[in-house]
Amino acid sequence: MRPAKGRYQRISQHYKRLLEEKNSVQKAKNRLVLLYSVSMGVILSAALLAVFLMNVHEQKQNKSRIFQSTATTVYMKLSSDTTVSNTWITEMESSNEMILHIVDAGKPLIQWGSWVPEEEREKEVTKVENLAREDNLLLNVRPISQKEGFYRHYQLKNEQGHEYYAVAFVIPFEKQYRSAILIQYFTKEDQAFDQLAKVFLLIEILGILCMVILNQIYVRFIMKPVEESKRLQTEFIAAASHELKAPLTVIRTSASAIKVVPEKSEHYIATIGEECNRMSSLVEDLLILSSTETKAWRMVMERVELDTILLDVYEEVLPICKEATIGLAISLPDNLLPPVNADAMRLKQIIVILLNNAVQYSKSVKPLLLHAYTSKHYVYIQVIDYGIGIPDEEKTAVFEKFYQVDSSHNDRKHYGLGLSIARELVKMHQGLLLLEDTEGGGCTFTIKLPRVIED
Repeated sequence: MRPAKGRYQRISQHYKRLLEEKNSVQKAKNRLVLLYSVSMGVILSAALLAVFLMNVHEQKQNKSRIFQSTATTVYMKLSSDTTVSNTWITEMESSNEMILHIVDAGKPLIQWGSWVPEEEREKEVTKVENLAREDNLLLNVRPISQKEGFYRHYQLKNEQGHEYYAVAFVIPFEKQYRSAILIQYFTKEDQAFDQLAKVFLLIEILGILCMVILNQIYVRFIMKPVEESKRLQTEFIAAASHELKAPLTVIRTSASAIKVVPEKSEHYIATIGEECNRMSSLVEDLLILSSTETKAWRMVMERVELDTILLDVYEEVLPICKEATIGLAISLPDNLLPPVNADAMRLKQIIVILLNNAVQYSKSVKPLLLHAYTSKHYVYIQVIDYGIGIPDEEKTAVFEKFYQVDSSHNDRKHYGLGLSIARELVKMHQGLLLLEDTEGGGCTFTIKLPRVIED
């Protein structure tokens, strides 16, 4: 009695732990969503950053090309033309978003701002003059060389962080000289670039949000088997606890009754023995299920002859059928059935479980039928009964642990574990256990096993 009670207590304790850990799956899901979202967010950010930096580099190159082209045009104009009109300067400034400050023989050709305010113009020109002076380029002194001019390029930034370019040069011209400061802005390009940066930021935010949502869906999908396993485990422990509680109650009651009514001790001792046998059978079934589900069960696979196994099972179950006043017939092909790779003892156990199940639920005068046939690649073993049958909506549920189709048959001898054990054992034989209706009423369970391939 103590070992059985100990098992019950351990199962109860495990059940309590399962209840305490009911949020563990949700926590795992949240962690996975966070992990996937952060990982994919980093990847997305890196990809967008790479594309953004490529755009930055391309924009810089584009600005540089435009500026060099403009500077070359101005330099050639000042080097070749005797006169430079204010109209040309104004058009150049307006069409190219630039400041063009030209001094011809010490006299500025234009002193007002045609594109930017005058105070801004003077400030920018002074900035470039100071930079040129620091580079030893004097814009108000005629160069020594009579043929070559001198120039300096500068890359500047405004308050918004946008880059713009400037060049200062001195050109010898006849007996005088011309100096010029060209400052070119890229307002339209910078505005377009700012919009592009906002678009990239929006894409990243939306991308991360989409990834979080998709990751939640994905994690929910991949965690379904875990949640289902957790649910089945909880239900299994709860059902096992319930089934173990009943015989323990009978044992405890009978033990107490022996003290009160000692003259009936033999009866109560017999009852205790029966309940211990029930508990032993239940625990054995639970251990089989646990071993098969955890892949800890070792199968002795060998080449077996099905005709011998089926005849042995028939002779073993026939007395049980006679006791239940139910007939049992066997139908085998004329030729020997092909061999299969199987654990002979476990294969017998599967067939016995199916036959016992048929005996339990059969109410027909028709005998049960143990039938076998073959196809090119498989061998089929069928247990056919003409009993109460199983509704379509319950055909999947019958293979669940502790499930019984008709509660009126809960006679304390069966726990609803047989079909679960049979299904797991068939899986370990690389086969399938199928269920369909018998024509005229009842159930047909079919074991589908692969044939041994002959050399």
